[in-house]
Formats: sequence, structure tokens, C-alpha cells
Amino acid sequence: SGETPGLGSKIKEDSFQGQFLGQDAGQPLVLVKGGASGGGEIQSVASATMSCSAVVRAVHAATATFRVVLGEGGDRLAGLQEDAVRALFAAATEVEADPELVAELHATAPETAGATDLYRAWAGETLLGYAVAASGEGYGGPITAVVGFAPGGEIVGVSFVDMPGETVGLGTKIIEEQFVGQFTGKPAAELTLTKGAPAGGEIQAVAGATVSCQGAVGAVNNAIRLFGRLPRD
Repeated sequence: SGETPGLGSKIKEDSFQGQFLGQDAGQPLVLVKGGASGGGEIQSVASATMSCSAVVRAVHAATATFRVVLGEGGDRLAGLQEDAVRALFAAATEVEADPELVAELHATAPETAGATDLYRAWAGETLLGYAVAASGEGYGGPITAVVGFAPGGEIVGVSFVDMPGETVGLGTKIIEEQFVGQFTGKPAAELTLTKGAPAGGEIQAVAGATVSCQGAVGAVNNAIRLFGRLPRD
């Protein structure tokens, strides 16, 4: 009822709503400003991106509930996370998850609760590093990051693998190299977001996407907290 007549109200038209029919409820939808080119893409209404983005976020919330009821909610995300670990550690011959240690850390160190999964990347018997999956609250919901750490502690890379509620062209810019590349080489210590030129422990925000950037940095910081509590030789 609060949408602008002739613009936001167009989300009620079949030309927009009909795009959701037949989509795979187990896959994320992406709002695009150009013509939708395939499955998983929803074409935005011109000049009504915010209204369209809100609809996509609502659909994601509904399909997430549906997947939980079916017991399938974690399968897609788990696959995305493991793919990200292998991309961060391209030389890995084995990726080993350790859910038991994550559960132990959650019980003994409440500050690690924002991290959900821990992986070790191996090349034969050589430990290449660790990866931690964690989430932060973005503009339209949780943003999931996979953060790779060298054994010595520095960040080797970050991959944002799930951000279904972020506005196309704004919040989605957190996956671009200009933003995500800032994390590489940082020590495993708390990071802060800045709108100005970044100093040592700072990450520069994307203009117009401050909340999304806050969620992204929050996800990385949650990964850093769990990594900092890992028992290492």
C-alpha cells in the first residue's frame, strides 16, 4: 500500500510477478536491471528497484522456511562454502570440515556464535590454511562469508557466497574486487569500516551501500573471532 502509483505498484503486475513461477525454491534469486537471461534471475521494474528488491527478499524468506521444513536448507549453502574454500586454497587436495570443534567453541566461547563452519585445507600432509564460514546482518538479511586464513594468521582471501537480500547494483558491489580485495593480507584482528581512506585495520565502504558493507565486515569479524580461538601448534 505504500508503493508509488505507476512505479512501485508495478510489482503487482503479472509481467513482474510471473517471473517467480517455475523458479527453483532451492536456489537464490538475483534481481537484474537488464533482461533476465536465465533461471534464478528476476528483471527489475524500471525506477522501482527498491520495491522489487523488497519482493525478492520476501520470497527468499518464504523459500528459506520451505527448505527448513523439508530439511534441505543447509545443502546449497554448504556446497557454496566448500567451493569457496577450494577457490581460496587452489592447491588443496583435501578440504576437511570440523563441526565438532565449532560446537565446542560455541559452548565455551559465546563470541564465536556468528561463525558456523570451520575447514582445514590440505595439500597432502601439508596444512595450507583454515577457512571459516560466518554471517553478518546486511541490508536485506544475512550475508555469508568464507574467510581463508594462512596458518600464520593473515587473511588469504574472502568470498561472499550468499547475500540474497542485497540490492542489485549497490549492496551486491561487496563481491567486487575493489571491496573484497581489501581483506587480503590483513592480520586476523578486528576490522572496522570507514567511509574515508582506509588505514591499517580499516575497510573502505562502497558508496551507497554502507549497511551491506557493515554486514560484510561483520561476517568477516565473526570468522576472525572463531579463528582466534582455534587450538594451533
